[in-house]
Amino acid sequence: MNNRDNKIGFKFKIEKFLVIIFTLFIGIFFAIIISIELFYHFYEKNEIDKQIELIKTLISQNIITNIPQNIIDYSDKYIFKYDEKHKYSSFLERYLLKNPDTYSQHLARVIEIKKGKKTLELNLFRITLAYKIKQNFKKNQIIRVYLNRLYFFNKQYGIENASRYYFNKNMLELTNVELCTLFKIANSSPKNIDIIKEQCLEEDY
Repeated sequence: MNNRDNKIGFKFKIEKFLVIIFTLFIGIFFAIIISIELFYHFYEKNEIDKQIELIKTLISQNIITNIPQNIIDYSDKYIFKYDEKHKYSSFLERYLLKNPDTYSQHLARVIEIKKGKKTLELNLFRITLAYKIKQNFKKNQIIRVYLNRLYFFNKQYGIENASRYYFNKNMLELTNVELCTLFKIANSSPKNIDIIKEQCLEEDY
């Protein structure tokens, strides 16, 4: 009888412990969401709203709307692969913001932000901006703007400019290997394009 009581008591303690952990996690999650909203409304609302309006303007431009679906699909796969391989997203960004994808986070990183922000302030700003981007735009819209704002080194911003600079062709003519090469350039640097191309040929793109 004592053994049975001990087992029941132990099981009850485990269940109680799990409930406490779950409750704490939920509490932390909502505390962070509330903190993000407070940061937005009382500290950086004007700057974040300005960036959201800029994104809306970019979406209406031809250079954005003309990015073909095959490039969007390819970049979608590449971004996902890059995140899984390099752990690009932080715990806060990927889990606590309920963001299994990372498109809004990527876009928040490539948008030019006014200088003078300290590291913690900058991280809070980008997390809040990513949160608001996710609320306001669809996935394809976010990817299109991201591809237009991404830096490909050698003073080349946007996939169209990078395509013409590195391959002397417009983005509609790019092959998968060339797309892979451009993304690797953006994520590192164009030290040796031939080597980067060989790496892309070896990978499953």
